[in-house]
Amino acid sequence: MSARDLQRIEAAAQRTIVEPRPIDQLRSYRRNTRKHSKKQIRQIADSIREFGFTNPVLISDDNEVIAGHARVAAAKLLGMDHVPTLCLSHLDATQRRAYVIADNKLALNAGWDHELLAVELQALDLEFDVTLTGFSLAEVSLLVEEMQTSAPDPVAAAGDEAPPGQAPPPQASPLADRTLSVSRCGDEWLLDYHVLVCGEADLVLCDQVLRHFEQITGRQAVLAVSEESFAAVAAKRALTLAGQGSRR
Repeated sequence: MSARDLQRIEAAAQRTIVEPRPIDQLRSYRRNTRKHSKKQIRQIADSIREFGFTNPVLISDDNEVIAGHARVAAAKLLGMDHVPTLCLSHLDATQRRAYVIADNKLALNAGWDHELLAVELQALDLEFDVTLTGFSLAEVSLLVEEMQTSAPDPVAAAGDEAPPGQAPPPQASPLADRTLSVSRCGDEWLLDYHVLVCGEADLVLCDQVLRHFEQITGRQAVLAVSEESFAAVAAKRALTLAGQGSRR
């Protein structure tokens, strides 16, 4: 980087000021290629509620959002009237269009140190809602169990040492172990517009899951069962709802 470019960047950084702006004055970029689900917007809203609005919305001189569309949507969900903004006056139209893409793509290019991530997640207070990190409980369980399973056993490792001149035996992946339990009774897996539930055939649980699904997706629920015991529960629930004048 030339000295001239460095001075230009530093000068722009010194001029940047975070200012609160009314949400109703901000305009979304019509050609924003990044899509945000309702679930993600709720996650961001929960994050703002817990940690505060820590990342300002990036805008142009005419209040068009360059980066932060999801944060604005989350702020609206929380009932906020103003959000912190940072005006990128030094960018021209072409640079703004490119940055809308770059802001999203560059973050996706990063990776995770899964072993260290599992350690950090375990270090959180037991009463802290770990889903505020963006990871689901199932993902956290998988990370922790994978770390524990892949941790070397010093006794076993001593017995597995290869003879001189021979390659050591290959290490089995923890994910190849079919006895590794990830989902537990009561877990709900949200798969787009489907919910996979790990549980016993129970009418109350069945009804709670379906109502929860309809609440978070806004769609009518249809129950699919994989065992005869659940089929009996589904039939009983259908008769109950029919008696109430409802239909799923």
